[in-house]
Amino acid sequence: MPILEQKFLAAQLAAELADPFSFTPDTDLLAAFRLLVHAEIEDFLERKGRADLDSMARLFASQNPITPTIWAYQLANHFGMTLPHECPFNDGRFRSAVDAVIKRARETLADNNGIKTTIYLIVCLISGYSIEKVDHSLAAALSAFGEARGDVAHKSTNRVTTIRAPSAEKKDVDDIMKGLAQFFFPVPAAPIIAIPPSTGTGAPVPIAETPAVGVAATAPPP
Repeated sequence: MPILEQKFLAAQLAAELADPFSFTPDTDLLAAFRLLVHAEIEDFLERKGRADLDSMARLFASQNPITPTIWAYQLANHFGMTLPHECPFNDGRFRSAVDAVIKRARETLADNNGIKTTIYLIVCLISGYSIEKVDHSLAAALSAFGEARGDVAHKSTNRVTTIRAPSAEKKDVDDIMKGLAQFFFPVPAAPIIAIPPSTGTGAPVPIAETPAVGVAATAPPP
């Protein structure tokens, strides 16, 4: 959020650093920063969910017959929907049921208002994460930030008691952005390179090749 930080926080951060004990923050600017950052995060989660749904819909449409996946069953289970599993397999019935699940997910994203645990969870499931992989600390941070946004959205800054120092507001946002980046766009681990020891004669000692360790990277959010 460099643009928002520059516009709403930069001058206040400098003033706070220069005189932390007598500094008086501009609560209107801090409230605006919180509101706009919240809107950006909400937009990111909704756009990511829609993009992943579009990708999955195209994949299923290209399959003939459609291939049942854990992704479909997991998302259906979240919405309390049932996917048919009769034998012999009925492609038409299963395809219709999956289309209904995708439609429900799209409606959930469209009806979303604010960032909270529920929207984070649905985007995780849409993106293919299992419940066990969900970052509950990040979910709690998003929910807390959503509540903090509601505080400044529905009250005048004179009545808001949750606005803190510019540095604290910045840290909250930085922690959330870091958490989102690490969860949805993990950086691949560097490969482990085995360097063979010397035999003393100039010839390396043969050792087993060590496989590279890492996770495939995904394009970062805009």
